[in-house]
Amino acid sequence: SEYVISMARLYRLAGKRGVVLEHMRGGLGRELSRRFGVDPAMGTDRLIEELKRRGDIDVERLRGLLKALNPSHPPSERELLRLMREMDELLRRDRV
Repeated sequence: SEYVISMARLYRLAGKRGVVLEHMRGGLGRELSRRFGVDPAMGTDRLIEELKRRGDIDVERLRGLLKALNPSHPPSERELLRLMREMDELLRRDRV
């Protein structure tokens, strides 16, 4: 998660919030796929359904976070930092 925050800061400084969101969303999906042993190519909806079936993670929180990481609606810098913190907290809290 330190890597994600570092990358987000670099992109933010460059004024590329949409790129930051894409990077964060992709990184979150890859990390969850790796952590829970699911195919990263299955797509977001299937990943969420698989995690919901297993009961491994707060799926509603994950769904809200993924929705907020939509690059077509880049957030303010403050909101971007909040999203980074929430992503980090979700990954720390739901460690297996």
